[in-house]
Amino acid sequence: MTKFREAPDVKRIADELIPQHHEHLLLQADEIRYVFRSDTPISKGRFVLGKARKVGGLSCYLANAEPEAPNGFEDHEIADMFVIEISEAMWDQLSAAGRIALVDHELCHRAMDVDEAEGTVKRAIRGHTVEEFTEIVHRHGLWRPELERFAQHMPQLTLPLDGEGGAK
Repeated sequence: MTKFREAPDVKRIADELIPQHHEHLLLQADEIRYVFRSDTPISKGRFVLGKARKVGGLSCYLANAEPEAPNGFEDHEIADMFVIEISEAMWDQLSAAGRIALVDHELCHRAMDVDEAEGTVKRAIRGHTVEEFTEIVHRHGLWRPELERFAQHMPQLTLPLDGEGGAK
C-alpha cells in the first residue's frame, strides 16, 4: 500500500525556485502541497520520479470539508489544490542538482488559464514542451519547430582536448 507524508525538503527547494523562475506562482505558492510517496510508480516502462497533480472537485471537498458542516453548496466552495508528489526512494538517489531539477520540472507543470472575458483564472496542468523518440530525431533530425526551439536551449558539449588540440 502506498503511503504519503509531507516533503519539507521539496518545499524548501520550491520556495527558492518559485521567485526565481516561476513568478506566476508567487500568489498561489501557499496552495501547493509537497508530498513524498513510499513507492516508485512505473509508467510506460519507466520509473516516475515525480508527478504534478491538480486536485479539485469532489476530491478537494472530501479532503477539506467538515463532515458536520450544514448542507448547502455555498458552504463547500473549495479551491483546487496543486500537489507535487515525489517518490522518496528516487529522491534519495538524486544528487542535490538532480533534486533541484526535479522540483523545477514539476513546478513547470503548474499553469494558470486566464479567461479575460469572464475575468477568471483557473489552475491547470501544463504538458511537456517536447515528446519525441530518440530514434526519430536520429533518423529525421529536428523535424518539428518545437524540437528546434528545444535544441536551441541545450548546452554545448565541451570536449577535453589533448596537448595537440585534438579530443582525448
